[in-house]
Amino acid sequence: MSNKHWEGEYDDFIGVYKNVIDQKHCNAFLEWVDWCEENNYVKPSWTPGDNLMMKPQEHQLDVTGQKRDTVLTRPIKFHHTDKYVDQFPNALADIFWNKLNNCLKEYILRYQIQLYSPVFAYGFKLHKVEKGEGYHQWHYEDNSHDGRNRVFAFHTCIKAPEEGGETEFLHQSKRFKQEVGQTLIWPAGFTHQHRGNAVLEGVKVYLTGWFHRSATYGREPTL
Repeated sequence: MSNKHWEGEYDDFIGVYKNVIDQKHCNAFLEWVDWCEENNYVKPSWTPGDNLMMKPQEHQLDVTGQKRDTVLTRPIKFHHTDKYVDQFPNALADIFWNKLNNCLKEYILRYQIQLYSPVFAYGFKLHKVEKGEGYHQWHYEDNSHDGRNRVFAFHTCIKAPEEGGETEFLHQSKRFKQEVGQTLIWPAGFTHQHRGNAVLEGVKVYLTGWFHRSATYGREPTL
């Protein structure tokens, strides 16, 4: 396997790596998701509906003695956002892991991140997003019990839509157009709230997942 390192572009702790996956391997992932659809191996994704609201409920005193608003969230309904696959032929998965691992090395070196324990990935998902679909809610990746050990998130474009489908970051005021083969890496915490904008024309297909802090399971990058 190649040990090529990708020269990334960096802004506000978002790493952008061009042409990480070549067209040949993008086509292999597209053929795989088509086969999974034909054989009913795809899974639906769901997200809270548009009427998920955060509203002040009452005033409480914080540790400084100052009043603060507490907020409660209540998902009213859920809607289907896209479909995904999370099982892959080993050879295809290994090619992606090798290339993603090299991007992560560059990211860690660029920001001189001190990792006191290794990071690893359980796996990744291949999402297929049709027109009008997508995860439009602002969110961040370590905001759950299951996600508490997530350190970095990644997104690799396999097929770009004709219009829409950008990955948008709230606090950084940045919007990244989908480009085939491009990988984004960013911190999993609240500083990098983001969303997938609606696909307006065409279809978006992308790989996504997380690197976690732990040395027990998964694939560890060799740093």
